Amino acid sequence: MPSNILSINEEIFNYLNDVNYGMTKSQFQHLTNITNGLINLSGTKSLLKISENVVTAKSSSSIYRFLSHSKWDDRLIDRNRINYLNLHFDKLIKP
Repeated sequence: MPSNILSINEEIFNYLNDVNYGMTKSQFQHLTNITNGLINLSGTKSLLKISENVVTAKSSSSIYRFLSHSKWDDRLIDRNRINYLNLHFDKLIKP
């Protein structure tokens, strides 16, 4: 039995949602679960540990299928991430 159950961190969800990786709702949920687990779980991390400790995570096998079989556009993901960072850097660093 897990010692603590994590809810999805709102800041992580908002960041991933703002960047808009062009994923389906299901893919986005898996990405959010994995990211939340990697950041907030202590100790050694695994798909099983994430699926057991993140409230909205399904089984570790569904997370594995997402990582190994989901289709997405790597260039779109990278472009959106860079544009998001540039937008925030431009707001922070005004001439």
